[in-house]
Amino acid sequence: MKQVAQLVLFVAVLASSVAAQTFDAVSVKLSPPPPGNPFGFPVIGNIRMEAGGRVTATTATLRELVRRAYDVQDFLMFGGPEWVDKERYDIIATPADAIVRPEVVRAMMRAMLADRFKLVVRTEAREMPIYELHVARAGQLGPTIKPSAVDCAAIRAKRSVGAPIPLDGSEPRCALSARMSTASSNTTMMLEGESMAEIARLLTPQARRVVVDRTGLAGTYAFELTTARDTSVGRIPGAPPPADDGISLLTGVQEQLGLKLESARGRVEVLVIESAERPAAN
Repeated sequence: MKQVAQLVLFVAVLASSVAAQTFDAVSVKLSPPPPGNPFGFPVIGNIRMEAGGRVTATTATLRELVRRAYDVQDFLMFGGPEWVDKERYDIIATPADAIVRPEVVRAMMRAMLADRFKLVVRTEAREMPIYELHVARAGQLGPTIKPSAVDCAAIRAKRSVGAPIPLDGSEPRCALSARMSTASSNTTMMLEGESMAEIARLLTPQARRVVVDRTGLAGTYAFELTTARDTSVGRIPGAPPPADDGISLLTGVQEQLGLKLESARGRVEVLVIESAERPAAN
């Protein structure tokens, strides 16, 4: 009898936990077609996690929503009907109580997508090209990277979802920032207080491959990295392409950071959209 009571209590606690990970009110509407852009810039949905756990999305595709909810790169997502990349939605999702942890908000987003879009996904491991991040020369790093006394992972862990980064200097910025060159097609990325594993993760979107840390270096680092930005989009139709004067990612990582990206193959976890349905507007 005692075991039955314990089982009932466990089920009740589990149900309460699941219920807590849902939004109290959700509005989903099809976005009007975006206006034409003479410069050819791609339309990118705006998805924000606001203070208290409120989520707003403007002109967002389902694939963009899935990417944010599952915290996965777009090149690691597969499947889904054709409309998941074309139809855009405006969404407002509000929790009953204030939520402070980003991972809880992402879980609530996943529950919302399953409910309103009938989204079904699965994860699987696939053999894919990757990059391994190594030290180019033992015992020597590059000129634009240095050890840091800041631990950004610990700082971020204390922040509530949607909390603004203090601008009064009381706390390190702990966010990737960028500065575009006006004289070339380069962009300089700047960060401070990140582990090599996190640096590898931050290089993954630009590399278009998963980057795995193989440096063996502990501690945290600050760096500046200048590489070519993507100039394949955003040009005026019919205009000549810009000069190819950018620094490649592989070259920048080795010459500036004293690290190197080596091609390899590895088992990578990907997300597959098995099915989805258009939501009813409300």
